[in-house]
Amino acid sequence: MPLRTVERKIMLAYKIPITFSTVQAGFPSPADDYVERRLDIHQHLVKRPASTIFFPAPDDAMHEFGIYQNDIVIVDRSLKPGNNKIVLVEIDGERIVRCFFIKKGRGFLAVGKTNTSFVSVDPDNGAVIIGVATCVIHNL
Repeated sequence: MPLRTVERKIMLAYKIPITFSTVQAGFPSPADDYVERRLDIHQHLVKRPASTIFFPAPDDAMHEFGIYQNDIVIVDRSLKPGNNKIVLVEIDGERIVRCFFIKKGRGFLAVGKTNTSFVSVDPDNGAVIIGVATCVIHNL
């Protein structure tokens, strides 16, 4: 579900301090308290705010691509799916994340890199590609 306008404005306005000193083991440098500028996280993660949605990954099905349950998948609805791109797709009212690929001119979805069970993307099975994943946010 897209964010409401107020929520989106709050998220876009939040900026995090950033310093360009290197990370070292041992004692921190007194210069680490110096903030060179503020990092707008959306500059790096969201290229087109008007067409971007955040989607929590429902399961670990895409772990081969580094997407795990409850990761936040950033999806750009303005991008066209290309071969071997990760997409957010809706099938029968359920939204899932899958790998899109083209074979013999037709679009298919796969769960893993070596998965041999594919789902065709066509109007007959009700599969609708919502957008292309551009980033994933997960905890370490």
